[in-house]
Amino acid sequence: MDPVYNAKGDTETAEHSEGGVLSSKVDGDGFAPSAEKHLDHGIDPINAAQLPKGYYYSPLILGTFFAVALGLTCGAGVFAMTAPVLGVINAEIGPSANITWVAIVYILMLGIGSLMVGRLTDIFGRRWFFVGGSFLAVIGNIVCSRAQSVPTMIGGMTMIGAATASQASFVFVTGELVPIRWRFIANGAVYMLGTPFNIFGAKICTVIVQNLGWRWIYYIMIILNGICCLCWFAFYHPPTFHMLHHDQSAKSLILGFDYIGFVLFSAGLTLVMLGLSWGGQLYEWKSAHVICTITIGGVSMIAFVIYEIVFQPKEPYIPMRLFRKRAYNASVFAIGVVAMGYYGFSIIWPTMAATLYPSSPSTNGWMNLAASGLFAFGDLVGLLVGSFIRRLRYFMIGCMVIGTALAGAVAVGTQHNMGTTITLMALGCFFLGVVESIVQTLAGIAIDDQNDIGAAVGFSGSARSFGGALATTIYSTILANRLKTTIPALVPAAVIQAGLPPASLPALLQFFQGMLPADKVPGLTPTILAVGTDAYQTASAQAYKTCFLTSIAFCALGLISVCFCDDLDPKTDQIVAKELHHWGDEKGAISEK
Repeated sequence: MDPVYNAKGDTETAEHSEGGVLSSKVDGDGFAPSAEKHLDHGIDPINAAQLPKGYYYSPLILGTFFAVALGLTCGAGVFAMTAPVLGVINAEIGPSANITWVAIVYILMLGIGSLMVGRLTDIFGRRWFFVGGSFLAVIGNIVCSRAQSVPTMIGGMTMIGAATASQASFVFVTGELVPIRWRFIANGAVYMLGTPFNIFGAKICTVIVQNLGWRWIYYIMIILNGICCLCWFAFYHPPTFHMLHHDQSAKSLILGFDYIGFVLFSAGLTLVMLGLSWGGQLYEWKSAHVICTITIGGVSMIAFVIYEIVFQPKEPYIPMRLFRKRAYNASVFAIGVVAMGYYGFSIIWPTMAATLYPSSPSTNGWMNLAASGLFAFGDLVGLLVGSFIRRLRYFMIGCMVIGTALAGAVAVGTQHNMGTTITLMALGCFFLGVVESIVQTLAGIAIDDQNDIGAAVGFSGSARSFGGALATTIYSTILANRLKTTIPALVPAAVIQAGLPPASLPALLQFFQGMLPADKVPGLTPTILAVGTDAYQTASAQAYKTCFLTSIAFCALGLISVCFCDDLDPKTDQIVAKELHHWGDEKGAISEK
């Protein structure tokens, strides 16, 4: 299979393997993609009709899609299965107060790595970044599987988080290989294969830990990542560096890379996300750790924007031209605020379910799926139907209206209406998931030049991570502050009236927080416990109510932002941004150079 690639700026025509001729710049009547050429390198998109017969059933495509799906499964699955059992891990190799860093470093590396992978692969080619990403995941999982201390676990998860930045980049990897109209369903097919770990990770890890031990989470991931790495190596052959750059050397691009922009953006995002993660958890909000970290990070981000605009580096870390497109800005903003709305469910719901509807760990695990599982299912449905809906903007507006209404409605949840609360929760998360998956794909479409797709989608991924960190902080702070008000207002009066000695109040509150057994509370009787539990649940429900009402604000912003997204242009339906090639074609490109 001969590739149909053109170096940007070429004026000659390229012969297709079946005899067709493709202009190096496809015009508007021939499925025009880019209004203008911004770079002196890259590949001109092609018409899907000019691809070889059977191209999408070839081993190259099928093997690549399998590698993408397996990589997504590994990257998302390892965190989904690790987070619920951090307590078990800490009990065996700790205990350590730093166990939360196992999750924090993963989120940080994913946040800063999404843009880095997207931008670097746009410039230098994608193949070896994705082969190397899966190999790094193998190493990281080996480290975690043999860890005998929490610091070692943190180191392993740092590598896994960095690797996941490439593994979670399926939106642009698969998207650029298929016609624009079918990007949604192509991404949906990939996402479907990763569904078991994405949706049922919390349940799967419980079974693994109970029967095999927590280390088997990483043993399984070592095997899967190893297979994934081999698939990337064998089947994924996108345009190489020499195909992307006919007139430039790797040395010149490395020397001309925007290192200042990279440092300013990565350091700024890392510091801000760290400060948000620390605030109210490891340190008080007024502590120097939190204030200085967020302030310095914010200044670094502002300096990054000023530097990119004023100095205009030749190979900017984030091409500022992306933000000239209203539809792209709307897509990125929607991704961030929809994520913030969803986190109102995913962060608060597990503790709410455990407090208001206490049950067995297995039952609580299934209840938790009402948030995370239905959101992931909504992601899948959005991708599967997106290719068949012409008026995507109106469809997303409708989903956001319903999702926003349901987000507010969850505030009615109390200990007495579990069925209603779970139903509202599940439906709200489903509709938010539908919108998120569509705008993620749109972020790679609403750009002038498809050679920027990695940076465009990568930045949207970083925006999602930042929105998630910000939402976690906001909801956790609101919940903590409200509980300080609602519990003292309701619990003491109820239990004292029921007969509890006032001196036993502190011990009773410690019991409700899981810090003290019931038999250590003086004067506690079954009747008093029942009264106290009901009062504590009522106080908690009032606090959770405020959190869900807050999520309406974020969902409303998401509703406004999707109003500015664009529908797909029928003229772009058959545009294919990149084509895979055989290994031998790489040698030909090098010899031509």
